[in-house]
Amino acid sequence: MKMLRSCFVAAIALTIPLGIPQTAPQIATVTVKGHVVDTQGRPVVGAQLATRSPFLNNYGHRPDLVVDKIGATDRQGDFEVPVTLITEPSMLVVMDDARKLGAMVEINRDVAAKSLSITLEPVATVKMTIQAAGQPNLPVYVAVKKRKLDSKFDPKSLQGMAAGFLGSVSASGESTFVVPPGDYTLTWKSDFIEQSHRDVKLKPGQEVDLGRVPLQLSTLGKHLGKPLENWDICESRVLDKSAKLSDLKGKWVLMYFWAWWCGPCVRKSLPECIEIYDKFKDKRDKFEIVAYHSHSATVDLADSDKKLQTAITQYWGGKNLPFPVVLGSENDKTWKTWGVPDVRSFLLINPEGNLVPGDVETLRDILSKMD
Repeated sequence: MKMLRSCFVAAIALTIPLGIPQTAPQIATVTVKGHVVDTQGRPVVGAQLATRSPFLNNYGHRPDLVVDKIGATDRQGDFEVPVTLITEPSMLVVMDDARKLGAMVEINRDVAAKSLSITLEPVATVKMTIQAAGQPNLPVYVAVKKRKLDSKFDPKSLQGMAAGFLGSVSASGESTFVVPPGDYTLTWKSDFIEQSHRDVKLKPGQEVDLGRVPLQLSTLGKHLGKPLENWDICESRVLDKSAKLSDLKGKWVLMYFWAWWCGPCVRKSLPECIEIYDKFKDKRDKFEIVAYHSHSATVDLADSDKKLQTAITQYWGGKNLPFPVVLGSENDKTWKTWGVPDVRSFLLINPEGNLVPGDVETLRDILSKMD
């Protein structure tokens, strides 16, 4: 069984704060224009541009997180691309086609109003060995923030990070990735581990070995291999409101934590769950999917429905979610008790009722292999 298509996912950019968001982020899309050259001043033709880098990963998992390619330079080295600002600044990552030259540029509304001149320099090579508290197959994200000399990094929040994704790294042994030169704060985090930080200064063409990176389990991580406490909900569909998580024992259970305002939840993850639910309908006695909506984002499920009408039409085939939907209690007690960090979190529970590492792709693999 593939627990995850890559054992570790190194992400360089969570662009919402950690914890349960209380309101929808303010999102804007701006048009960014500019010219890309190498260190000799020559135009770089076909340079790839992304807001979160698909170029840096060495295993290529989680395209919903890392593949945000938005354009390329033309024969004169010029570009004009749309950039979505979930927070400001956001990061524009530029890499040549050979992935040997690169740059990371902070983008905000003021920058977008100008024509940018971007110089690509030789990328730095970074090595690391991650050790995650005796759990070798955990999904771990590595976030990076470009540091300014006059700025302080708040380890409790990634709000305002200008960042892009590094990619996948191996759970055992040495892993290598490339990053454009610059001053960064690396942050290792996931649903299952506590954040860990390290400042790095990367020079053009430099090779850096970070050595062993030890990580400690988070509150949620300490539940791995064990049953979760019963959930605390105030409303439910499909399942009875009095239903307990333990009632689903004997099945694989995929829980997805979301909110109506979360674009990637509504447009990407939930449609994937719908697709699996329909594709494996003859195996529904073997699995269940539960969409757990944050109470902080809505007063009740009817209110959420009103705000989801466009999504239901455009992304859900004109129908509401076919699997159980539950609404957390008023203070989202379950999120806090279990240690769920934010929306877009998947939890996978095995038929014995124990929490295991996994996501929607893990469940797909499991069901595909069932007789």
